[in-house]
Amino acid sequence: KVVSSRVREAVVSTQSTGALRAIWLGGLTASIAVTFQFLFPTSPPWFNESAVYSADGTVVGFAFNEAGFQRIDALLGLPLFREIYSNAPVTHGSFPSLHAAFPFVIFMNGSWVSHGGWKYGLFHCCWIAWAALYSHHHYLVDIIGGISLAFFLFQFYYKVWNPFTKRKGEVKYSPLKTEHAV
Repeated sequence: KVVSSRVREAVVSTQSTGALRAIWLGGLTASIAVTFQFLFPTSPPWFNESAVYSADGTVVGFAFNEAGFQRIDALLGLPLFREIYSNAPVTHGSFPSLHAAFPFVIFMNGSWVSHGGWKYGLFHCCWIAWAALYSHHHYLVDIIGGISLAFFLFQFYYKVWNPFTKRKGEVKYSPLKTEHAV
């Protein structure tokens, strides 16, 4: 019994709590986003650029597009991204952007935020968002939707429902303060 309590304390220590939160929130974010994408499919820019529409607006046909990565395929001389995108099971999952949501989930849950590294984390979030826009994976509204979903779920998790209950003596989590057990 003593060993199991020590193992539990090691697994649910304050240092691993941020990682557990990020994994849990990442899974919740992905579940809600993919459900939304299946219920309300939205075409990404690369699909709209390669689709052929009839006069009444229906899609007559489309070719798989590497979403801005054809330059890498040409540089490598291999159809790497062509193969990936031609086998994609979901072609209409643009909104909300998980490319933007996942870095933001990590940013909000990272312990480095409280250690002054928030500038690097924010830069990383912006860089990934820019890459998704530049490579024609998403529109700006998709990026804003992904970040908003991640922020909303983080706030819900932090203020309403937390599956990782606090043990006696732990300080409540704040992304702006260092966590320490009391």
